[in-house]
Amino acid sequence: MKHCWFLLASLCLALPVGAQQADEPEYNPPARGAPSGRIGGGTRGLRILPLAALAPDHTGLTLSAQPALYYFLPASSGVRVAVRLANEPTAQPLLEKDFAPPAKTGIQRLELKALGVTLAPGTEYRWTVSDSRTSSTGMIRRIEPSQDLARKLNGVPSGRSRYTLLAREGVWYDALDEVSRAADSAGAVAGRHRAALLEQIGLKDIAQHERQLYQ
Repeated sequence: MKHCWFLLASLCLALPVGAQQADEPEYNPPARGAPSGRIGGGTRGLRILPLAALAPDHTGLTLSAQPALYYFLPASSGVRVAVRLANEPTAQPLLEKDFAPPAKTGIQRLELKALGVTLAPGTEYRWTVSDSRTSSTGMIRRIEPSQDLARKLNGVPSGRSRYTLLAREGVWYDALDEVSRAADSAGAVAGRHRAALLEQIGLKDIAQHERQLYQ
């Protein structure tokens, strides 16, 4: 009998971890083929964590004309951010701006709306964040939601249900924005969920760093 109770207690203790993992959002990449997206530049020095555009290795999607872009800044330094048409590298950039070092390192948000940058639907853009030693690039394309997705989103205005739905539907940039804002306000659960999404697109070191922050 004591042995049975021990097994039951062990199972109960294991449930929260399993439940937590099952509860994490799952990013499903778009079904359509797309060129390679995230590109990491070379460095002239060692860093524990890289400067990185928080973008998948394929063209990520957004429903927003003026989405937020996110990048990871491992050290206090200024960066340059540029947004260009992906297929016209010599065209005038939509954005090319230097930013002063932020108050805190880690994940940074860049509001395209505040910078007056608007993405045309169906057009691919390449965005790059760089400092004096390295750079990282992501790809983004704005799409119009299907009627079914628009209906589903109307029923979940914000929070966990919304970023879970966006991730499941393959809308990377909007899912990341929703979960990041939830992490800012609600804390640990959303922070761990953001780490799970970053891990799913291959940013494992940054994901591990984020999980430690929200333990």
